[in-house]
Amino acid sequence: MKSEVLRARNLTLSRNGEKIISNISLSLYKGEILGVAGINGVGKTLLAQIFAGIMAPDSGHIFLDDAELNLRSPRDAIRGKIGYVSEEPQLLPNMTVAENLIIGLDKNPKLYYSRHALYENARRILKYFEFDINPKAMPPSLSYFQMKEVQVARQLAARPRVLVFDGVANSFSESETANLKRTFERAAKDGAAIIYATHNYEDAIRLTDRILVLRNACIVAELPKENFDKDTLRHLMYGKTAPGWKALAQNTAAPPGREVFRVERLSAGTLESLSFSVALGEILGITELTGNGKSVLAECLAGGLPMRGGTVWVEGVRRKLTSPRDAQRSGIGLYFERRERMLLSDCDPVYMNISQGVLSRISSLGVLSRKKEELLAREYCERFGVDNDIGQNLGRLNSAALAKIALARCMAGNPRVLILNEPNRELDSESVLILRDILEEIRKTCGIVIIFSKIDPLVQCCDRTLVIRGGRSPGEIAGDRLSYEEIIRLTETEGDVQI
Repeated sequence: MKSEVLRARNLTLSRNGEKIISNISLSLYKGEILGVAGINGVGKTLLAQIFAGIMAPDSGHIFLDDAELNLRSPRDAIRGKIGYVSEEPQLLPNMTVAENLIIGLDKNPKLYYSRHALYENARRILKYFEFDINPKAMPPSLSYFQMKEVQVARQLAARPRVLVFDGVANSFSESETANLKRTFERAAKDGAAIIYATHNYEDAIRLTDRILVLRNACIVAELPKENFDKDTLRHLMYGKTAPGWKALAQNTAAPPGREVFRVERLSAGTLESLSFSVALGEILGITELTGNGKSVLAECLAGGLPMRGGTVWVEGVRRKLTSPRDAQRSGIGLYFERRERMLLSDCDPVYMNISQGVLSRISSLGVLSRKKEELLAREYCERFGVDNDIGQNLGRLNSAALAKIALARCMAGNPRVLILNEPNRELDSESVLILRDILEEIRKTCGIVIIFSKIDPLVQCCDRTLVIRGGRSPGEIAGDRLSYEEIIRLTETEGDVQI
């Protein structure tokens, strides 16, 4: 008989008079991995934050082992042995991995005055969960996936009864998702009960034992593992005919024009002599199955990582990229994997975020024109379908709106090439469709590079995809042939190949 660990009854939460969560009840059992699936804006994150003590419901009750919990702060959740891993990595950048692992969790004083004990403790934790990370490393030097691993390890090290994950696998590659699945299974085997909230129905099917579907603020269905089916789950999440895959695979763009961007024999980090070019109107995809080569490439083109060798050309002019400012001045638009690198704080309005990269266009003699700034913001909000008021703060917007604003900020600088690193992260299928339509319009004015981990409808618009393996590129795949099978075939083939 299954042992119930956590029980929620009639949880309700409203914002501005609108119910975001309405009378939600659920049970979670020891050793279970429970998925909560729904599109963006449906309340998954808020539900996860209620269990983490970050948000307080307007009404309802939460029980742990039949004892009612009063979760009014994250500290209450920690006392109740409930861990929480947010969508964005939350590590202190000026502290080592080892220090991040113990903050607020371990009361052993030896770990605070003995560096040797601190690092040995971190190595033990990381080794147990098979995370290949240097405990002395600083978070800025880690990949996005590694930062997520540190965040997960920090919570697991506290041995929680319940662990709540909010969209952790967004933008993970197949191998990274497989690693996360092993981590979930190990934690469940150790007795933890897991809640995994996601908008990705494929991740829900792959990672969980049971799925609750959240739609219109309510749980509308429960699927046991034996009933997992992509089409059924997708339909339940949308409540209508969900966006299909085939309809997105058609590319009606005009043939590419002149070359606008070229990389020659770039070497940096794990990359060795990587070369490619992009033409006006072309969308080039770049991916790899394992390794961090694509992340290294993104940082190099953003001017954040020095190159050992190689050259970068924009519109036939050789450019030296030593900072993001250099990249922007060179005509390179940068859409970072972590949007906080592009946008201001949650308290700042939409118009300030769109204009921050082009202040010279809206100022005279060093004086900023608020009228020009707001006109610029309105122009790009209309162009990219941002329905929110330009004076609204970012903290009140969902992931889809934030993605559009980040893209608007990139395009306000009129780049010759737009480089997007994992742009589909945190977006549900409907938002991916919208982003794809925007890129199809943008490609008329520049070349586009999409660096991605997962094949989804967005990357189906790529005219061709460059595959990275072991720091080099064995070849390319034509847009209509893109699949995991073709990527695997290419990475297992010696020599340069065109598929």
